[in-house]
Amino acid sequence: MEAMRKHRKRIATLLVVVGLLLIVIAGLFALTALFRYEYEQARFFRFALYYLAGGGALLVLHYLIFTLPETISDLRSETARRRREHFKSFQRPPSAPPARRRDEGGILVVALVLLGVVSLAAGHALVTARAAQAEAGHAWRMQALQLAALDSARAAMQQLADDPDGAVDHAGKPWAGFYEEIDAAGISRLVRVTDLHRTFDLNNLAVPATGDQVKPAEALAMIMVGCGIFTPGRLVEALRDWVDADAAGAFETPHYQRQASGHNAANRVLYGWSDLMLVDGWSADLFERKPYRSRSQAFAADLVDSVTIIPAPRDRVIPLNINTMEPAVLQSLLGLGREAAAERILTQRKQAPYRNTGFLIDVIGRDAFNRISPYLDVRSSYFHIETSAHQDGVSARLQVIAHRSEPGRVQAISALF
Repeated sequence: MEAMRKHRKRIATLLVVVGLLLIVIAGLFALTALFRYEYEQARFFRFALYYLAGGGALLVLHYLIFTLPETISDLRSETARRRREHFKSFQRPPSAPPARRRDEGGILVVALVLLGVVSLAAGHALVTARAAQAEAGHAWRMQALQLAALDSARAAMQQLADDPDGAVDHAGKPWAGFYEEIDAAGISRLVRVTDLHRTFDLNNLAVPATGDQVKPAEALAMIMVGCGIFTPGRLVEALRDWVDADAAGAFETPHYQRQASGHNAANRVLYGWSDLMLVDGWSADLFERKPYRSRSQAFAADLVDSVTIIPAPRDRVIPLNINTMEPAVLQSLLGLGREAAAERILTQRKQAPYRNTGFLIDVIGRDAFNRISPYLDVRSSYFHIETSAHQDGVSARLQVIAHRSEPGRVQAISALF
């Protein structure tokens, strides 16, 4: 009989402890749900309800099995009534049998272990919730910054489309250059629009040469010599075989298959600078800047400032804008011995932009003009738009290559965050 009472008390205590722990765990799940993503909250609240229902069920079970029968028995028992009256006048014996204290100590150990487990779970839940909150805050901030950068790029494209004088482009246009502003949300926005017709497009080598005009490969070779690369032949040939549509040439797929990389020749235009690094002989070293030298010094230009990549197919070369062209590119295209003519062009375009290229006939002669005329224009169609948004130590950057057609329609041909 005594043993049954001991087991009964253990079970009663365990039901209460486990029930309360389940309710505490339910509260922790509900608290964690407040710091989770919206699509995860329903799952955490569902777990909280499960644990709450389990804890409540255990407490109800304890009441029905132990508390309620004892209460009824106390109310009906004459002995219990007398015991209550007796204990109103006399203090209840304080001590219990040693065996019972050991039993209660065992239950206390179980309760403490369960409380320790719940404490660890609570600590882990709080740490996870804080990390999730920080991650959600960073993701939200980054999304807001990316939207701001995208909005700035869209505004720059609209400014290009709204240019009232689309027949001529120059460095004095409202869209040209760099500007910074802070919007109503406190986000710092930076915008830079660059005319891609100021430098030679490497993808021009995909266009076959015709007549007596300067070949694209020859034009690139002259620019590279102006940048101090005096043996550009192999580099130019390898790049031409890479971007042309045919499979004929010394630097086509069989050449690359014999190398350790084992890749194929693309036989298409370059999509970006990483594409260029796959071409035989081309490396980042070619684009390193030289120590500062005077602009008037021969072969002092940097290749990184003289060429660009426009990832668009074409059936004719994309020309250079004489109003925005880099001085070194202009000098290379005009040829050696025409330094004075290049200086005069650069000086006069600062005073007023050129509206056509016919004036060069009087400067370099008709024959020389006819050879380079496909590479010269006064209007630009491709632009590099670089925008960035910055706030509270976090920034987002967007680069867009935009194309403006004749009617003034502007669209993005590539974009990269």
